[in-house]
Order: sequence, then structure tokens, then C-alpha cells
Amino acid sequence: MADGAYLRALAQARFLMFAAGILAAIIMLSGCTIDGRSSQTPTPEIEPTPLATATPTPEPTATPEPTSTPEPTPEPTATPTPSPTPEPTPEPGPDLSEAPFPLDCDDLEMEHDAELQEVVDSRVGEFADGFGIVVYELTTGAYAEVNSEQSFYAASLYKTAVMYELLRQVDDGQRSLDDYVVIDSYYASQDLGTLGVFGWGVGSTITVREALEASIVISDNSTAFLLGDLVNWPRIDDTLQELGAIDTQYSLDTLPTTAADNSRIMEAIACGIDVEPESSQLMLDILNNQTIDNRLPLYLPEDAVIGHKTGNWSDANHDVGIVYGPNAVYLITVMSIYPGADERMALLSRDVYEYFHPEAYKEDHLDELRPR
Repeated sequence: MADGAYLRALAQARFLMFAAGILAAIIMLSGCTIDGRSSQTPTPEIEPTPLATATPTPEPTATPEPTSTPEPTPEPTATPTPSPTPEPTPEPGPDLSEAPFPLDCDDLEMEHDAELQEVVDSRVGEFADGFGIVVYELTTGAYAEVNSEQSFYAASLYKTAVMYELLRQVDDGQRSLDDYVVIDSYYASQDLGTLGVFGWGVGSTITVREALEASIVISDNSTAFLLGDLVNWPRIDDTLQELGAIDTQYSLDTLPTTAADNSRIMEAIACGIDVEPESSQLMLDILNNQTIDNRLPLYLPEDAVIGHKTGNWSDANHDVGIVYGPNAVYLITVMSIYPGADERMALLSRDVYEYFHPEAYKEDHLDELRPR
């Protein structure tokens, strides 16, 4: 009986062991632990590769900027960076490639022209005492004048002398038009409203060429003062003395000058006196692009070429120029103490041009003048 109970207990134990084994196998096959969590390491999900036709091409702006921060670029310390110069505002003047320039004035002798003198006198009339005038034809030597040695305040006429001396020094190798200059607070303080035309101000770095063009084309004071200091004002006076402009002193605050002296400066430009032909041509090109055209150029024909410079102050109203026409090349210097003399100066310029070119205004009448 005891043996039978033992055998039954043994059989039951073996059955339980067999059942436990089967249960364990079932659990292993199902991949679960006893607490219900997966016993396998999860495989990360991989997004399916999209079809090429299903993915739109991204816009260039949708590309994210790189997250890495680039190393900062060091500021330049040696070479100054010029200020950006906007497109120049003045319209270009006539093509001067065919102009006879510079003129050969070596054997030219001045000869007073009585008829030309009558043309000049008839236009200034009773106001002659307030004018200084020189008209000088550079191929024949014919000239007329009114108070040519009378002293006037130069106003901005000094800028032609600064330009001439600068180009002399460039030709001598002392300067380069590509050199850089800086407009500091002193030069900016000389501005009368033109410095901002090119977007310049205190601290602007520009080339000598840019400063030169601004000083003439829009008659900018800041750049003219800067260039005058650069080339040295007493040296400008010395150069003028050498040219025979003995009554002009631009190293003085009073800026005294005469019509005769300004005529000599313009003659030096037109005839290439003591400067290279390329420098003479450059000066005429810059003068030709002058934007203040309400005096000498106003009633000239469209095909006339004029390089000129104006000057204005409360007691100064001037315009000096070099005029190229088919029949004549002449200097015309008109200085006045009358602020309202613009129209009279423009008419005088027209009269002088007509004297040398009688057919130029054949279809015009004085009351129907056509401004340039």
C-alpha cells in the first residue's frame, strides 16, 4: 500500500515536471516574460524610403541654415576700405574724343579784337563796373576784356586751381588718383549740403579721384578743402605765380583773384601747360560734367563742348569756361558782384559764341532762346 502511494506520488511529480516544461516552452515561443513585457530587444523602426516621384523638390529657401557658427572674420587693419559710392548722378557730357586737346599755344600772341569788344560791352552795358571779363580765342589770339585785373572774391573758382595743382603732382609721381583719403569731422564741417549726394559723411574713405570729381562736378566744399590741404595751399599759390596768375592767393581766407588770372588757369588746362596731355583731357572731362549749367552753357548749341566751373557767394557770381566750337576754341571768364547776373552771363556767352559762329543762331530770336 505504501509502495503504491509512493508510485502514485512519483508519477504525479513527473507529470507536473512534464507539464511545467511544456508551459515554459509555450512561454518562450510567445516571447513574453512572466510580467507581460517583451523579452526580445526592440528593433528600431525604419521609415520606408519614399518613391522619388512622391517627394516634391524643396525650395532653395527651405534649406535650413547650418547650425555651426563660423569663425569671425577679422577687421582689416592695414588697407582702408573705401566707402561704397553710388552711381554718379550727373549726366555725362558730350563725347570729347575728337576735341583738339590739348591745344598748341606756344606761339600764340594776344591781339585785341575791337568787334569782339563791342559784343562784350553791349551786353554788360551800364553794369560794367561790377564785372570782370576775359574772352580769349586760343587759335588766333583774339581777345576782349572788361576790368580783367579787378579783384573779386573767388568763391568756388579756387577749386580749378586745386585740381590743376593736384594733376601736376600726379604727373610728377607725388600723388596717385587711386590713393585713399578720409573725410574727417573738420572736412565734413565744411559741407554746404552736397556731401550727402554720394552718401559720404564723417569717416568715409574715398579715392583722390572721387574727391576731385565731387569738388568740381557738384562743387563740393568738403572734398575741395581736403584736396587743398593734401597738395598744400602755398604750393598752389606758387604754381599760380608761375602761370602768371600773380593776383590770386588761395592760401588766404579772403581768396582774392581776377578774371585775368582765372583765364590763365583755364589756358593752362586747355593748352596742357606743365601737365601731361592725359591730365589735361581728364580736367576738361571733369569740367564738362559740371552740373551747374545756368550761366555760360545755358544758351549754347547742343553740339558745343564747354568745360567750366562756377562760383557763388553773397557778393560773387562767376563762371569760367573753355568752349569748343567748329570755328573757334576760346576761353570765357565772367566774374560779377551781382547775385542776379545769371541771365546776363548766359546771354553774353551766347553773343560771344555767335560772334565766332554767325550761323549758329540763324533761326533763333532773343526772346525764344532754347536752354541746353
